[in-house]
Amino acid sequence: MRTMIFAGALACCSPSAFALDSNNTCNVELNGNMQLENHVLAATLDNNTRLSIDQDKTLYIDGIALTLNPEQQHWVDNYYNGINQAVPQAAAIATDAVALASTALNEVFTELLGSDNTALADLSDKLRKLDQQIQYHFYADNGDIRLHSESFKNGGFFGEQWEAQFEEAIEGLVTDSIGHLMLAIGTQLIFSWWRHR
Repeated sequence: MRTMIFAGALACCSPSAFALDSNNTCNVELNGNMQLENHVLAATLDNNTRLSIDQDKTLYIDGIALTLNPEQQHWVDNYYNGINQAVPQAAAIATDAVALASTALNEVFTELLGSDNTALADLSDKLRKLDQQIQYHFYADNGDIRLHSESFKNGGFFGEQWEAQFEEAIEGLVTDSIGHLMLAIGTQLIFSWWRHR
């Protein structure tokens, strides 16, 4: 029965089926929790069925290995390889974005506020912590890639609380920088007026 269900899902993704989009890809949506760890891709579906694909690309449903025809195996291979390639790319993009934001903020606001500004230090600390969370959520201790979809649900590490703290830090930094700019402009105006007097 399980083989038939999975075969039906894969058949929908076969080239002769209508589930293909213009890029010749298969649109399969698995509702549930997905995990990639120790080279095993696993999904627990909403009905508590557990699918897993090991690094040898063997498909298991509730711990029972399925025998697939070559076309079905091709789809399992593609799915596993696609997830296995996408997760490191997502981790790299997130890490690069944090590094870019950190560099930009430090370069711009260090010039305006000085390197000892507490608002800038607070924001830099938040970005460092975010980078640590990205490393934790995407990489195992041994450096292998990992992913747990539950980490991203219900305001996980990119949640509303972190977003509110980040916005508050940015607002404080902008307020500080405007204050420093106004002070610098005022000082320049006074000295300019005093010299021309």
